[in-house]
Amino acid sequence: MTDRVDRARRIAAEVDQLDDAQLRALVDNARTVGVGIGGTTKVGTINGEPVFIKYLPVPRSEENDPYSTVDRLSLPFVSHYGIGSLGHGVGRELAAHRMTSEWVQTGKADFFPLLFGSRILDLHCDIDLSEFDGEGPRRQWGPYWHQLTKNLQELKSATAGVVLLLEYVPETLGAQLRRRIGDGAGEPVVADAVHQIVEATEWMNAEGFHHFDVHPGNTLVHEGRLLFTDFGLSLHHEFELTVDEKASLPVHAGFDRDSGLMHLFHWVLFELGFTSEPERMALLRAASQSNAPELEPVRTALGESADLISHYAEVAVDMTEMFSVLMEDVSAASYSYGQAH
Repeated sequence: MTDRVDRARRIAAEVDQLDDAQLRALVDNARTVGVGIGGTTKVGTINGEPVFIKYLPVPRSEENDPYSTVDRLSLPFVSHYGIGSLGHGVGRELAAHRMTSEWVQTGKADFFPLLFGSRILDLHCDIDLSEFDGEGPRRQWGPYWHQLTKNLQELKSATAGVVLLLEYVPETLGAQLRRRIGDGAGEPVVADAVHQIVEATEWMNAEGFHHFDVHPGNTLVHEGRLLFTDFGLSLHHEFELTVDEKASLPVHAGFDRDSGLMHLFHWVLFELGFTSEPERMALLRAASQSNAPELEPVRTALGESADLISHYAEVAVDMTEMFSVLMEDVSAASYSYGQAH
């Protein structure tokens, strides 16, 4: 932990010395690793040290105060569930990174990546919004489609962005699961991931922090420790919350744990060869009953980790069914987490 924090302080001091032109050059020359709904991600170097760069567009509605944690989307609370949802403002994402990084630096937690610095740059940010093409998203968002598309247009036309410089951790939990399960050594990785997800999400909830997007693709692995990142949907009780958010947060105490385990189990079962969702759901429904014979192929591959899947299988089934409904109709409020649990 001390080595991580010392290194972060050293790199942060070097970031502070960069003027805007130097920082722009760093971003321009960095290797692009992804372009998605949240902006562009890259890997660059500062004095030979690798850094992870996330560049987020600042839409027109946020230009006057990009550091504000006010919600400007006016979408229903389920838009925090990661169901083809936009982030809820660069100010909130930056605030979450600053807060979680401080928790690591002060020794309160060790399961977040460290933030080295941030700055607003007058530089276009590439963004991929193709998942909103076609009639599916329009049908899914129904009455909220107009305000969603207004924000999409602002993101596309943004001429400035917020650059985040973060600790570089090359491996995700998803990549580790694929590698270790492929090598026949998935049992300890799966068991450890379950325990760490439960531990970390309970701690986050106690701090009034809700991630809302815990899955193996944006969970990093550093020396055996899971680091939770990608805070575009996150909320903290000290943010400037809407009335709906204030009312909804108390009934979402278990959301990160439940959704995190759901994503983990689907990811693991996919790597074990259960490549269709109906296959995985049939197995999980059966696994919720003790000693289900349908779980034997999983037990053969994962040993006692299969018991953890069985223990939380009902949770994974309930969450998957809720997500499936919301992917069809996000206005189906009766299927939101708070009313279903």
